[in-house]
Amino acid sequence: MNLSVFKDSKFTIGMIFSFVLTLIAVITAATIENKNWVIFIVLSYIILFFSIQRVDKLYREKGNES
Repeated sequence: MNLSVFKDSKFTIGMIFSFVLTLIAVITAATIENKNWVIFIVLSYIILFFSIQRVDKLYREKGNES
């Protein structure tokens, strides 16, 4: 991956937020007897999807500049 991808703040925030939501989901599933943890997992996957789409866009733009 390019260094420009890691310097992108939207990608970094998206990945961190996705990771935090996954941790919240695991903690919620382990401690609380309800199904709310599924919401956190779905949100995590949605944010991860859009972050990866952004990286793909940045990577393709960087490849066209060369």
